[in-house]
Order: sequence, then C-alpha cells, then structure tokens
Amino acid sequence: MEGYINTDKKLHFLSQIIAKANRSYVPSKPDDSHTNLYYDTLAGRIVGRWINNGKDQLLLTLNLATLELEWLNSHRTPLMTIPMLGKTMSQVEDEMDGRLSELGLQPQGFKDPLHFDIPEYPFANEPITKIDRLHLDAWMDFRQLANRLSYLVLGDVQVAGEVRIWPHHFDTGTYVEIGDKLGLGFGLAMKDEMVEEPYFYMAGRAIHGSLKYTDLPEFEAGKWIINGKWNGSVLPISVLSNGSFSENRQIIVDYLSKSVNWFVSH
Repeated sequence: MEGYINTDKKLHFLSQIIAKANRSYVPSKPDDSHTNLYYDTLAGRIVGRWINNGKDQLLLTLNLATLELEWLNSHRTPLMTIPMLGKTMSQVEDEMDGRLSELGLQPQGFKDPLHFDIPEYPFANEPITKIDRLHLDAWMDFRQLANRLSYLVLGDVQVAGEVRIWPHHFDTGTYVEIGDKLGLGFGLAMKDEMVEEPYFYMAGRAIHGSLKYTDLPEFEAGKWIINGKWNGSVLPISVLSNGSFSENRQIIVDYLSKSVNWFVSH
C-alpha cells in the first residue's frame, strides 16, 4: 500500500504542469473543470484538455512509463517531447516555458503558481526519478477501475457526464445533477485525513434543502462517514484484492448499488 500511496503523490505532483497548461490555454469554466485531467488507459498516460493554438488542437500528455511530457497535435502525432527524469520540476517548467512559442503558444503566465494548493511533498525540489513498475501497474489498474466504475454510475443514473482527474485533490471521478433535486459525486480519492488509504467515495448534495442521513444501508465492505464536514459512503481499496472489476464484482456492485439507490431515493 505504501508504494501505491507514494505513486499517487508523485503523479499528483508531476501532473500539475498539465494543469498549468490547461489553466493558461483552455477557456475558463466557473467550476474549474478546464484545468482537469484524464487517465488514458489505452495509451498509459495522463492527459489534459485540447488546446487551440490558432491553427490546430494540441494536447499535453504525461507518458507514465517513460515520464516524458508529450505535446500531440489533433492527429495525435507527437510534436514535442520533454523528458522529466533526472530534472527538477523547476527545470522541466523552464524548458517547457522556453519552447512554448515553437507550438504557437504564448509563454506569459505559464509558470505562474496555480490558484489552488497541493501538499508540500518532500521530493518537490529533487530530481525526478523513475516509478517502480509494480507500483505503477497497481496505480494504473485502480485508475482504470475508477474510470470504469464512474461510467457505470453514470449509466445507472442515466445522466451524461465526464470522468476526469481533478488536479486539486487528484481524485478520478464524476459529478452530475439528477433532475432538479440531487447532485451526485463518485470517484477514487487519494489517502487523506478522512481515510488512511486511497478509497472510492460517493457523496450527494441536495440542490434544494438538505439530505437526512437516516436508514443507511450496510455494505458487504465499506462504510458511511457522516461528520457534517463531509457526508457519504467510502470503500477503501484494501478491501479489494486488486484493481480488477471481475475479481471484486460482488463487493463493488454491493457498494455502488446500495450507495446510488440510497442517494437517488432520498
């Protein structure tokens, strides 16, 4: 678990450069969704959003196997590659900043601090090192599972929505409003002060009035956290044998179906 948690932290830190590109070049959205990311299972990379340079659509990606930043065009042809290994993040940002004009992008403001804070990781000023493949594979499996489960939730409630990684807290998830009564969020979060390991969560928001957390169903695994600051259900990843849906189907379906049904019925 420690290796997985450290991989979460490292990728959270490295992904901020993509969030900066989104912040700088993607039209702003009130909910800050213009800054968010996606884990691309097929390519094994974290990607940002499409950026218009006036001539083409560009996409900044982080190749997880090589830890290289790659700028792709609309045909997904690599236009520029910036290796990260052996460099500090400051050096990577300086190199990126110095080459943005080659892509038809104005560098002014790119390196400015983001409008949100992330933890001060102890490795932040150290040269970037390779991620252990075993830990990386586990991270990729669980993020793939998070993508899949997010789409299962969207399919269950029959509302269209995006599945993205939010650079603030680095959770893979989705949020939708169901009719005019309920906002529903689901995702996979990093370890935090609420749960001492990465966990799946589901939380609801009454658009009018409030939710009363009574008659809560019990899960085969997982639990409800009702503390006023945050109310919802959680499923720590340690109760799953791995990041496979098929091997954990009973636990996952029990958790998701009971959580969704409770929120939708209240």
